[in-house]
Amino acid sequence: MEIFLYLLQMSDRTQILAMTFALRFKALYVILAVIVATVLNHSLSVIVGRVISSMAPLTVTHLLALGFLYYLLF
Repeated sequence: MEIFLYLLQMSDRTQILAMTFALRFKALYVILAVIVATVLNHSLSVIVGRVISSMAPLTVTHLLALGFLYYLLF
């Protein structure tokens, strides 16, 4: 369960890291780096999601999504 908590807190760590980099580097470089990192992260998520969904039946995918939703709400 700790891995889910870590993933949920990832955005907080990213914001702290971006603010720290903004102290040292130009704002434009930090903004561009955040944009590139976000695109790469989401692209990897889409690829992994497509691979998992192609290997698992739709019912399993729905159960996983329901599990994440339950964890988020409770």
